[in-house]
Amino acid sequence: LERLESRDARTFRQKPADSKVWDEDGAVFSGMDSAMVLRGESICHTALLPSRSRMEGITTENESGEFDKGVNQYLMETPEDGLVPVAFDMNDRQRCQQLEVDHKDFFLVREQDGWVSAIVPNNKELEVYRRSTPVEGIIVLCLKICPFNKCPDAYISIDEVTRGTKLFITVDGKPVTNVQKLDSCHILEGENGIRWGNKDQFVLQFRIKDPGTLNVFKISSFVVF
Repeated sequence: LERLESRDARTFRQKPADSKVWDEDGAVFSGMDSAMVLRGESICHTALLPSRSRMEGITTENESGEFDKGVNQYLMETPEDGLVPVAFDMNDRQRCQQLEVDHKDFFLVREQDGWVSAIVPNNKELEVYRRSTPVEGIIVLCLKICPFNKCPDAYISIDEVTRGTKLFITVDGKPVTNVQKLDSCHILEGENGIRWGNKDQFVLQFRIKDPGTLNVFKISSFVVF
């Protein structure tokens, strides 16, 4: 099965991409065309289930290589290691045991935790998902989708990063000043554009500054091109 999957992946990448999918909006994809999005090599650091990364403990770098369930968001304490934790909402869980296979878990940033960080891709992901092409240095955040696209008041919008008042994101210590929407995901942009350097890993830091609230920011996946 793994050989068949590798063959299918090669066949998919060799076929030409539909370059008209997003290219009409040149302002949004300045320096990142449809071919890169649809055929470019990337590593996805995801909290979603089912996925190989979660089931084999790659996302959380579980040394035993076993599934790491994450933490219940309502029982979570401030992470001692300062890393953005994988969390879940029990309200997302299926009541039917036969349907208990598809979970919209997430990386959770909370106001009360101060600055938290994520290294993407992590060391285990670099080891398992070896790249064959140079890193473009483009970082995309995919956020947790709320039911019927209606999020609770406590959810901080990623648009706050452009206002510089409540949500702060940095990449290797450099501030994210803007985001470019890519369907339900967002390309991070700094003062030098959407490319953050040709390197294997990036340190992302997050901070919600809204004292007296319990505001949260939920990320389903980080994608590095």
